[in-house]
Amino acid sequence: MRKTLVVLVAVFFLVGGQFQTRAQTNASDSAVPASQSADTDINKATQNFIEKLASSVAQTRKNDNHVVVGDITDIKDQEFTVLANAGDTYTVAFIEGNLTKIYQIVNGQKKELKQSDLKKGNFVIVSGVISDKSVTANVVYVDQPYMVESGSITEISNTDYYIKVTTPEKDNFTVDVETYTKINAVNIKTLALERIGFSKLKEGDIIHFVYQPSLSAKEKNRVSARRILMIPQEYFIK
Repeated sequence: MRKTLVVLVAVFFLVGGQFQTRAQTNASDSAVPASQSADTDINKATQNFIEKLASSVAQTRKNDNHVVVGDITDIKDQEFTVLANAGDTYTVAFIEGNLTKIYQIVNGQKKELKQSDLKKGNFVIVSGVISDKSVTANVVYVDQPYMVESGSITEISNTDYYIKVTTPEKDNFTVDVETYTKINAVNIKTLALERIGFSKLKEGDIIHFVYQPSLSAKEKNRVSARRILMIPQEYFIK
């Protein structure tokens, strides 16, 4: 695809130069020499080539739309259902004879899995042939998504170790700070990042937090933070 676009751009500039020369010639000459007529035929052929190439690029882009990303909501013998990030639901079928490859992504490495290893709630990337809302899967990647949100701290619990955050869109999150949560703060003097503890968080501070969404979450918008970046409120009033 990238090579095709490079060729298209190269041809565009070459032909563009020819068109510019022809325009200048037409402006200065009233007669049309026989050699110029031959040039016109060449330019027409080149233009036809460009149009065919552009059509091919458009078709390639259309055919590249063969990936579904989302969460598994149901599993049957030879198929499973995926709720895609865009909100659409797809039925994904395995190719008979165990020809569909399934991999789990762990620390950037892939490990091959069996069909029986897939579980409801898995976050998957499915590559295959799509027809309407049905997918024949060539490859299924099982991965763990990470989400990033930001907002202002509105409440802090020093006993249960959670903070409440309101985003600029007025969404409210309860963010649990676990033992594995890494918290960094921006030093307002040097702008360097420093490791801090939970006790350093204050109401009014702006934070960015990273979490892993879960279909089994018991409370809406309650998440466990993997990482937190805090920007002290003093930064905005200095």
